[in-house]
Amino acid sequence: MRMAIRLSMGSQHHCQGTLLPVSTHHETRVCRALPRDTNDEYRRPDGLNEQEQREWDAMMEDPTVHDLFYGMGSSGQSGGERPANAPEKPLTSQEVAQMVKMGSWRVGPLVIPQIELLVSHIETMMWDILPDVTASDIPRKYAYLDTMDPKGEGRMSHNIPDPSKEDAAWPRMQIENRVYESYCFRKLHIEVAVKQDGMQVLHLVMYPRTNFSLPIVSMDLVAFKGTPSLAIIDPCPVTSNLTLPPLYATSVQSLQDTYNVATNRGIPDWGRDIFSPLCILLRPTSPEDMGGFLKYTLALINFHLQFARLATPLEDGSRTIQEIEQAHIRYCAKQLENDKTRRVLATCFGTEVADDYMDNFMFDHHIQKTTKNDDDDNGTTHHAS
Repeated sequence: MRMAIRLSMGSQHHCQGTLLPVSTHHETRVCRALPRDTNDEYRRPDGLNEQEQREWDAMMEDPTVHDLFYGMGSSGQSGGERPANAPEKPLTSQEVAQMVKMGSWRVGPLVIPQIELLVSHIETMMWDILPDVTASDIPRKYAYLDTMDPKGEGRMSHNIPDPSKEDAAWPRMQIENRVYESYCFRKLHIEVAVKQDGMQVLHLVMYPRTNFSLPIVSMDLVAFKGTPSLAIIDPCPVTSNLTLPPLYATSVQSLQDTYNVATNRGIPDWGRDIFSPLCILLRPTSPEDMGGFLKYTLALINFHLQFARLATPLEDGSRTIQEIEQAHIRYCAKQLENDKTRRVLATCFGTEVADDYMDNFMFDHHIQKTTKNDDDDNGTTHHAS
C-alpha cells in the first residue's frame, strides 16, 4: 500500500504521539508521529495546502488505513474483526520499535539482538524527539556495500547466496548505512556491518552542526559469533580542553550512576585527544554489564536529543564556532587514525574503497558545510523512513 500523503509530512509539527509502521515500497518503515487531539483521536496535521487536505481526508476514509490506525475492524467496512487482545489505544513509539525492529534494513535478519534493539530504538527516538529530522541522500556506493556485489549492481542482496567456507569469497562482508539530518544535526550516521565469520559492528556518530555547542555522541558495539566483545560510547567534547558543559556533564554522570556503567579497559592512543572523562569503554564480562550498557546508551541518546532540541545556534563568526569547527576536524582526524577499522575494510573491499569510505563518508568533516543546504542529488540513494 502506498499512501497519497507520506505520514512523515507532519515533521514540522512536533508532538507527543505514536509511531506507526507503514508499508511502502514493500518495506516496513517507521513514520513520524501524527498529531492527536485530547481524545486520542488522529487529526489532520496543520499547515497542509488545499490539495493536501483533500488527499489527507481521502486517505483517512480508506477502511484499510482506518484499521491500521485504530485497529482491525475499526472502520466497520473491511470485514475484519478486532482481535480480543488488540490494544484499545495506538501503540507508543517504543512499542512500535520493539515490533518493527530492523524490518527495513537489508542486514536486519542477520544481526544479534543487542544491535537490533539499539538500532530500532535509536531510529525511533530520532523521529520522535527531533521535530524536523529527515533522511539524507547517501551516494549509492556508501549506502550498501557487499563483497559479493562489489560494483553495487544487485538490489536484492538476499538473492545472493553466501559463499561456502571453501570459497575464496568467504567470509562475505555486508555494510549498510542510514544517515539523517535536522536543524541542529548535520549528520546522524548509523552503520551496521555483518561479516560471515561472525563479526558484527554497530557504529553511530551524531554530528551536530558547528554553529551549535553540542558534543559529538560517538558509539560503537562490536560482537563476534553472537557475543558482544567491545562497547564504547562518549559525548565527545567540542572544546579545546575536552570539557563538557557543566549541566550536560552532571546529567551524563547521573545516568552512569543510575545504570551502574563504568570503563574497564584503557582508551586507545588515538582516542585520548577526542574522548571526554565520561567515556564508557568496556569489554562486557556478564549479561549485567551488557544490559547496563544498553540501557545507558539509550538513556544518553534520549537525553542528548532532548538537549539538542532545545539548543539555539551561535552567532555567525563567533570565536566559539571556530573552536567547535576545530574540534570537529580533530574528531574526524583522530578517528581516521584507527588502523583496525581501516585494515578490516581494506581486507574486504580493497585499500582504495576503504580509504574513500572512511575519509569521505564516515569521518567527512573536511568536506561538509555548516549550513542546512548540503544537497547533492548526483548518484544518491534516498532512505526515507
